[in-house]
Amino acid sequence: MKKIIAIPLAVFLLLAAAGAGGTFYLYSQGVQSRYATALVATSAADRAITWYKEGFEKYNGVFLPGTTINGTDASGMTPEEFTEFTIADNRKGNFTVFGLNKVREAIKFNDIVQDVTLEKDPAEFLDKEALKMWPAAISQDRAYEDKVTVTYNPDKINEAVNNLKLVSGDQVVEPQNAYFTRTEDGFAIVPEVTGNKLDPAKVAETITNALAKEKTAVNLVKFGCYVKPDIKIDDPSLTSLMEQSEQIRNTVVTIDLTAAEETVDWNTFGPWLGWDGAQFTWDEDAITQYVDEMGKKYETYQMHRQFVNHNGETITVGGSERDTYGFWINTGDTVIRLENAIKQATEEGLIGDHIMGTDF
Repeated sequence: MKKIIAIPLAVFLLLAAAGAGGTFYLYSQGVQSRYATALVATSAADRAITWYKEGFEKYNGVFLPGTTINGTDASGMTPEEFTEFTIADNRKGNFTVFGLNKVREAIKFNDIVQDVTLEKDPAEFLDKEALKMWPAAISQDRAYEDKVTVTYNPDKINEAVNNLKLVSGDQVVEPQNAYFTRTEDGFAIVPEVTGNKLDPAKVAETITNALAKEKTAVNLVKFGCYVKPDIKIDDPSLTSLMEQSEQIRNTVVTIDLTAAEETVDWNTFGPWLGWDGAQFTWDEDAITQYVDEMGKKYETYQMHRQFVNHNGETITVGGSERDTYGFWINTGDTVIRLENAIKQATEEGLIGDHIMGTDF
C-alpha cells in the first residue's frame, strides 16, 4: 500500500509560485527510506530559493510587471527611466493650428516645450511595490497617478508662430479697407479686401491658452486671429460720400444771362470735380476756362456791333473806350458763384435747377 508524504507548506508555496506545477506529493513504497524523501524536499527548496533570488535581483530597483503610472506601462523601468520616458513623451508630436479654408499647419512640441515635471518622484511608487513579495505581486495590477506639468517657452512660441507659413508665407494677403474713389464716369466705393493675414500676437496668445488647457489643436478662425479691414463697403462714412456724389451728378445749374441761358450739368462740370482721398476738389482752371468761353460767346461791352441802317446799309459801331453800351461777365465772381451753386446742391441736398444771376 502507498504512503503519502506531504512537502512542507512554505516550500510548496514557493514551488507553486515558481510554476513548478500543481500540488506536490511524494509517494513512498515500503522499501523507500525517510532519507530519500528528505533529499527530494531539500532539492525542491533549493530550486525555489534560487528562483526567488533571481526574481528578486531581476525586479530590484524597477517596477514590477503589472505596474502602470498615469496609464503607461512602467514594468521593468527604473524611476529615472520612467521620468525620462515621460519627458520625451511630452515632447513628441505636434500642436496643430487650423486656418481659413481648413488649411492646417503644425508646430512641434519639442520646439516650444520648456520643462516637463512630475509632481511626485516615481521612486515613491517603487517603495510601494513590495519587492520581497514579488512572486505574489507580479500577478496583481498596480496603478499610480502622478500629475505631469508641462511648461512652454513664450519666446519659442512666438518664434514658432512667426515661422508658420500661415503667418509669413508668400500666400499671405494683406487686408485692405473699402474706400471712396473717383472713376472714369463718376464716383464709386471700392469694396474691402478681406485678405488672410494673421495677427501673430493674437495667434501666440490663442495657442498659449490652448496649451494651458492641454489642447493639441486650435482653430484660428474661431478665435478671431485674422486681421480684418477697419472700413467695409457699408461704412456710413462711405455711403454718405456716395449719396453726396449722386446729388452732385444730379445737379443742374442754370446761368441767367437775361437774354440767354447757359445750363451746366454733370456732362459739363463732371471733369472739373475730383477726389483727393479726403474731400472733393475742383479744377479752378477748368471752371475759369469755361466762364471765359461763355464770355466770348455772350459779352458785348466795348465790342464792335453791326447794324443795318434805314438805307439798308450795314454799319459797325462801338469798340472804343467811349463805348458804354453792352455787357460783360465778371469772370472771377462767376467762377465762385458757379462753384458754390454746385456745392450748395451737394451740401444741402438740393437737386434740380439753380438760378444764378450774373453781374454785368
